[in-house]
Amino acid sequence: MWLFAIAFVFLTVPFFSGLAQEDSSRAGSTNIEQPSSVLVETWLSSDYVDVLRRTRSPKKAIESMGSYKTCIDVYRAETKLKWISQNFHEHVYEFECDLDEYSGQREIAFQSSYDTAEVVAHGTMLSADTLLLEYRDRLATWSGKYVKASPSLEVFVNNLLLAGSYLNQVGDTCVFHESGVASWRQESFRYEVYLDYVFSYPDGFWCPDVWSPFGWQPYCHFQWKKGKLYIYDTYKTIPDGEYAIPYKEPLLILTPVKK
Repeated sequence: MWLFAIAFVFLTVPFFSGLAQEDSSRAGSTNIEQPSSVLVETWLSSDYVDVLRRTRSPKKAIESMGSYKTCIDVYRAETKLKWISQNFHEHVYEFECDLDEYSGQREIAFQSSYDTAEVVAHGTMLSADTLLLEYRDRLATWSGKYVKASPSLEVFVNNLLLAGSYLNQVGDTCVFHESGVASWRQESFRYEVYLDYVFSYPDGFWCPDVWSPFGWQPYCHFQWKKGKLYIYDTYKTIPDGEYAIPYKEPLLILTPVKK
């Protein structure tokens, strides 16, 4: 893993340095007036997003990646942009670039704090919400597209998986709002889809504002079957809530309401 970390590190070096010099030979080459505002966001691998959209399963989507290239967080720190590669459980690689050197450019290189002598990388903004990342080291050559999870990671994921209006088994309306608020049984509560790949959760969501008398937060398993959304209550096998097992019978069977 340390070899890959070193590789990814230097990978980002040319990524931003190449961005400083506009390459007019590339198709569709245009400047980006405010790179900090365009880049500062969470970016998801397009491969990950494709599987997430097709399966509506965070577990299947993260398993399809088999690497740490799932997610990239870019944020501004004083006069620099910070870049963190992560997998929803921990960050793996970290890079930075000086904004003064790359104003108005569509190609940027991030410099890592690691020894990057064995890695070459290049990043190109294909559009305001699509990023192409390329790099090579002694062991591998890799390229991948990333899409911006806007307006936020939570809203982006909710829209792919749960957001919408439904009718339950007895005809009552249930709603999952993209903002992370759900309404059913005349109750409203916040929900948060779980993306962490480490623990053995089934696909599901937390209720972060609700606590049981035993000190853990409710967790519901969801599963799409033949166009319907099945919601299962779960029980804990470990007091700290590291695992959740769904009951066999669904709590709700929700049929989407067509707009």
